Amino acid sequence: MHKQAVRLAADEALTRMESEATLAALSRRGQALIERQLRLIEEFVRLETDRAARGRLLALDRLASRMRRNEENLMVLAGGDAGRRPTEAVPLREVVRTAAAELDDPDRVKVVATPLVAIAADAVADVIHVLAELLENAANFSHPANHVRVDTHQGVDQVTLTIFDEGIGMAATKLAEANRRLAEPSALTSTLVGTMGLLVIGRLARRHGITVKLSSVPDGGTAAFVVLPQSVLAPLPTLDRVRRGRYEPHALPAVPAPMSLPAVPEPAGRGRRPAALPAARPAALPSGPVAGARPAPVVPQVPEQRPRRLR
Repeated sequence: MHKQAVRLAADEALTRMESEATLAALSRRGQALIERQLRLIEEFVRLETDRAARGRLLALDRLASRMRRNEENLMVLAGGDAGRRPTEAVPLREVVRTAAAELDDPDRVKVVATPLVAIAADAVADVIHVLAELLENAANFSHPANHVRVDTHQGVDQVTLTIFDEGIGMAATKLAEANRRLAEPSALTSTLVGTMGLLVIGRLARRHGITVKLSSVPDGGTAAFVVLPQSVLAPLPTLDRVRRGRYEPHALPAVPAPMSLPAVPEPAGRGRRPAALPAARPAALPSGPVAGARPAPVVPQVPEQRPRRLR
């Protein structure tokens, strides 16, 4: 009986490994086709001049992005890597914006504020994936006219994002079951296909030490708390500090003082030029508060761009 039990366990393990390998292979094929589709759509968007046609192409782009994320879900559940891996840190506000861009209506997502931090390169794709799944759930289970609000709070060694929706909420039993799947993601089964996103979020969160928890809102709706530990955070890129009008003293190179030129003698036969007036020095400003509104800092104008697509 012991040998039979061992043989059955080994057969079950081999079957599970074969199923995961098949799932991963199918996911790679699906991702390759969707990537080709996305590149074609991007080319059509660049060449299209009609505003209405561009809008329809962008809607197709968002749908294809959602299809790609579904293929990535299968890859994650098969134990593989989603495939998109940036090579540099990305500002947190750009990460949230990219995740929201995969929704049918990205304008429904309202970000209250984002701290001046970035997400480390090796965690960017997975954090975007987690946020996109949570934002999509919040949008699907709330009225289309309502916004999905994203609040952020920076602590000593972590950043917490809270995603609020004003939907119908979740029953206590379903909420407990959802949090259990987030904390202890199991294997995908036919009965769990409808909540596949929770299993994927749980696996990606465990990979980076991220905490995700759902909670009911007293006035109706659901809140999803995403706690990003220090290990997935990175300093804000220098160029981004300059664009925001905030940068460290060492971020920009020092500008050398202008070189003094030797005096040139006047040509013979010409009258002498009047002596140059001394340069006026601005009066010293008082150290106390100045009445009136403080002038806004000069920020370089950056052209509006679509969210960066991660490959």
